[in-house]
Amino acid sequence: MHLNVLLLSNQIRGLDGTGGLGDVPVGLAKELLARGDVDVRLAMPGYEEISAEGEPLLRDRFDAGNLVVGGLEVPFGDGRVRVDVYRVTLPHSQPAVTCYLFRCPEVFDAPEPGSRRVDKNTADKAILFARAALEFLRAHADFRVDLIHCNDWHTGLAPVYLNTLYRHDHYLGRVASLYTTHNCFGAAYQGGFDPAAYGGLLRLAGLEGAEVFHGGTRSLFHDWRFNFTKGGLGFADLINTVSRRYAKELQSATFAGGLQGVFQERRGAFTGVINGIDTAEWNPAGDPLLSGIHYSAADDPQQVREQKRKVRRLLRNWAIKGRHHRSGAWPFANLDDHSLLIGVVSRIDFQKSPILVRAMERLCRLEGVQIAMLGCAGHNDPLGLGFEESFRSQAAAAPDRLLFFDGFDIELSHLLYAASELFLVPSSYEPCGLTQMVAMRYGAVPLVRETGGLADTVTDERDPERANAATGYCFREPLAPNALLDEPRGADALVNRVGEAVALYRRNPQRWAQLLHNGMAEDWSWSIPSRQYVMLYQEAIRRALGRSYFG
Repeated sequence: MHLNVLLLSNQIRGLDGTGGLGDVPVGLAKELLARGDVDVRLAMPGYEEISAEGEPLLRDRFDAGNLVVGGLEVPFGDGRVRVDVYRVTLPHSQPAVTCYLFRCPEVFDAPEPGSRRVDKNTADKAILFARAALEFLRAHADFRVDLIHCNDWHTGLAPVYLNTLYRHDHYLGRVASLYTTHNCFGAAYQGGFDPAAYGGLLRLAGLEGAEVFHGGTRSLFHDWRFNFTKGGLGFADLINTVSRRYAKELQSATFAGGLQGVFQERRGAFTGVINGIDTAEWNPAGDPLLSGIHYSAADDPQQVREQKRKVRRLLRNWAIKGRHHRSGAWPFANLDDHSLLIGVVSRIDFQKSPILVRAMERLCRLEGVQIAMLGCAGHNDPLGLGFEESFRSQAAAAPDRLLFFDGFDIELSHLLYAASELFLVPSSYEPCGLTQMVAMRYGAVPLVRETGGLADTVTDERDPERANAATGYCFREPLAPNALLDEPRGADALVNRVGEAVALYRRNPQRWAQLLHNGMAEDWSWSIPSRQYVMLYQEAIRRALGRSYFG
């Protein structure tokens, strides 16, 4: 069965976006295209400012030669806006991945009031993106899709439209939808907008008469807000998230941001699929950023360890570039050749940092241990910025123990994974997590908090039933009912387990070598997840056919 799939996402790595949401469309699309039985194409808003602005292959992305549909008239509020759709190939993708860019500067490039900054997470942009995607499919006969794969709240209206305004369309009325939620923790991640704005948003979306703003599952109404995620969850033929454990967690009040009733009601149409990683990019056997220092799971653990030590030289010589306030500095110059190196590559925010910031001072006191950390907070996240300042202060107080770069750099992240012996991911919650998988591939033993995808991907060293398959360390502090985390107890548990790991590394090198080898031998590619997604696509199409013919 050959399938045509349009995958919608507000972020696509290689175009715009650096987080996990942007990684998923690219990794999944490349694996599906390599199968040969799925033609998947990506779509996102055509922003003027993108994170890959320096990529030469994208400078001409809005040239007339790339135009597929020009002047597409899309209903928007009381009128229509004109959207141009461009087709580009994702730079350096193999197989070549097609991306459609929806260009409407008056909406997608509109700055915030009183500012020159463009917020890409606004309701009007999400409304236009979903509506334009469907109008494009109706106008573009060269690519007739079987299914639309929607990713996170920016795409949540597409399933709503398919089941309301386009329900009786001879083509779109039969198109299936899969909605994937990557993070559902609170209104900011759900696309929940001010209660006072819901009337205007319904008009903008053209849904005033569609009866979609009321109680119940098939609704955009949640907590008196216009909620894009709830629309996607309630109207899509199938829904999924990015790990099995997180799928269970989302059916509880602790993790679901008030949407647990929707997940519970739709549990027969809801599952979890663990993300993969791009094993071509994250490959210590041929990583071009390691300057010829290579190793693999086939190597003896001692050889892996020796190669890791060589990478430390690259870390010591790594200098901050660009407009950073410390440009020209060498943040890892104090790295010792004989320490046990603990790595951290992370955003700095409530999801990633509360436990680590409490534990850091004690971790810095561990004998013979150094911590190399890469991370920064969002400019509009005061809590995250406070954590970032704490890490800076701790690094200043212990410059030989905590080596911290307060920014983000892809090259540096490769060096940190390759050099580290132990890798920390003490998240408050974690829908999937990619860093622990990358760490294992590079021979860094992960130490994670037992939640979400971290619990699904790391087998604990203490697990009596899977001792020979262990890949790392897990911790979980005692919690009160319905509590997400206990920061003081979590910090204690983290420090204790790091102490255990350090002791094992020094006293039992054979067991450590087994953990390292087991992690490196795991298959974290998109091979298995892609097969699972094909099964979801086929089931969603079956349900859509039943809906269109018998519903």
